[in-house]
Amino acid sequence: MAWYRTDDGKGVMHIKFDRRGEKNKPKPCLAPFELDDKTACQRMSAFLCDWPVGNGKTCDEPICATHAFEVGPDRHYCPRHTREHLDRTTPLDLASGRKEAAHG
Repeated sequence: MAWYRTDDGKGVMHIKFDRRGEKNKPKPCLAPFELDDKTACQRMSAFLCDWPVGNGKTCDEPICATHAFEVGPDRHYCPRHTREHLDRTTPLDLASGRKEAAHG
């Protein structure tokens, strides 16, 4: 049975999936939990990180809506790649409202 952290302050919830759902259940978010960098968030993931890692592949780390950084339509980065993205984005890019910098 899958378990996920909840945002209601009550801790975790267990979800029972049927046979079809058990195979395709959402993975828990792997972003660091806010109170402890060594523990994963564990909220139900809503996205996979779209940071390019080469050969047409992406990072694909599961991330929840809280930790996903939207960089375009249906494109999100995990916290680690958000930091890298923001480091590569100039203040001018951010001031002009440009959401994304080229990856080199």
